[in-house]
Amino acid sequence: MLPAVKSVNSVISFDDGRWNIATDAARKTANARAAIVEYTQSYIKCGFSQNKAVEISLERLHKSWVQTEINESYQKIVGNSNKNITRSTLCDWLKYYKQFGKSGLLPNHKGRVKVSQEWEAIATNLFNQPSAPDMSAVHRHLVEVLGFSCSYNQIRTYLTNQPTKTGKFSPKRIGNKIHKLSEKPFISRDWDNHQAGEVYMADGYKADIQLAHPVTGTPWRPELTIAVDVASGAIISWRADNAENQFRVQEFWAQTFSIHDHVPIIVYLDNGAGYKNKQSLGTNKDGKIAKKSEQQSTTGYLQKMGVQKVQFGRPHNPHAKSFIERTNRAIKEDFLKMWRPQFYCGNDRNTDHAKWLHRQKSIQYPRLPEFTDAFNDWIIRFNNRPHPTRTDTTRAQIWAQRINIPVHQNFENMQKPQAKRIVQRARLRLNNREYQHPELYNWNHKEVIIEWDLDREKSISVRDLNGRLICEAPLVAKKEQFSQSYRDDLRKKAELAAIARKEKQIDEIKARNRELVNVDKTADQALELINKKVKQQDPEKIILDFDNL
Repeated sequence: MLPAVKSVNSVISFDDGRWNIATDAARKTANARAAIVEYTQSYIKCGFSQNKAVEISLERLHKSWVQTEINESYQKIVGNSNKNITRSTLCDWLKYYKQFGKSGLLPNHKGRVKVSQEWEAIATNLFNQPSAPDMSAVHRHLVEVLGFSCSYNQIRTYLTNQPTKTGKFSPKRIGNKIHKLSEKPFISRDWDNHQAGEVYMADGYKADIQLAHPVTGTPWRPELTIAVDVASGAIISWRADNAENQFRVQEFWAQTFSIHDHVPIIVYLDNGAGYKNKQSLGTNKDGKIAKKSEQQSTTGYLQKMGVQKVQFGRPHNPHAKSFIERTNRAIKEDFLKMWRPQFYCGNDRNTDHAKWLHRQKSIQYPRLPEFTDAFNDWIIRFNNRPHPTRTDTTRAQIWAQRINIPVHQNFENMQKPQAKRIVQRARLRLNNREYQHPELYNWNHKEVIIEWDLDREKSISVRDLNGRLICEAPLVAKKEQFSQSYRDDLRKKAELAAIARKEKQIDEIKARNRELVNVDKTADQALELINKKVKQQDPEKIILDFDNL
């Protein structure tokens, strides 16, 4: 009869520190190995030599001629692989178990406890700096400045084996933002359950291509606003502008909804000022941007167009907008780099060609109509490619399966901004313009919704808070410095702001190039000038002759 096998939990660990910091998986592996070791030790206690005990144990383990508990421990170690425990491995386990207890059976145990060096903490601190120093620089600083006796291989081995939080890609070396995006885990979004046309995702993208400006003809990079249907991945609309602002984004959505005569249920956007503003979401009672719970009862144009929910992604989190980010990358790699390669201006272009292009004074840059035609053709080809996950169909075919939710407003009305105002003496004020109508007399001191056209200022539409039309109020007063339309006002405002920024840059250049004053030299020159002045003004001595008076 073999003696009963002792419980694994009764084994005393001689390396409690290492056992305490081990993971649960490592502890389970060590416990399974300890069961095998104790099973082998039971034969040694019966009088067998270690070699014979190891031979008998391995034979019975391989043929499953052991107790159920021992067999389960053996299967945990072997797993699904066909590799069995070898004689040398079991002998090593017996040795480590005798010296260190269960801690000696933890995975990757080398049979000895690592001795910490004095320079390790300092090396970790030097390595984790915003300047991201190299390991060789850390080694030289430790040896030459701090006087430690350590080799470069020791430093490299120690820093290479550091965990991610203090290693080469630690937050202190590459920054919290990049560390979060590239190292930390993230939740993968599943969009397969959505139907075509339910969710739109949009974003702005500064195109890496140089075109001729529509007005001046100088090199110009357009700001592309792209809308993608999430379910199909198809590009459904796009627009090119000088820059992204709230009014251009509103016109973009009006264009998107009108082209397909369809309004999505959800719109997924980023937190840019062109998307998250008072015009798109409306205002609450305090005059601030309305929150989610307040958006249904506001003047936001997205709700006015029929969108049920507006969802914003987390700031600095491009994973949440993976569809639109991949689409922007496809536009860059597949279209902008191939359409007119000589006018591509991305960061990865040939620097020699960029310098050559800058020196060319008479070169003809592509016009916006040429870009529009070529881009529309590419979008058709892109939408007719196989869907990334549903390869048996194309993006365009999935998009064609949508169930249309018709737009209940025409294109012109969807472009008009809205705002809330309080009627005073049958008048309403908007951007230093005053509008009046007899019907507004009955609405004095009450809040109404006004709606105006950016290109025409002659009148505004006035509605109650439920959206019913009250009147069309004509313009009655305007200050002379304002132009004939609100759009011209915005252009003038942007022009003045751009001029002010350039003037500030000019002033800064002048200040940097201003001659510095040498205080010592100026003081010496001033003292010399003062002494010279005093000598010139010293009066001649007057001698009085009192005898001849």
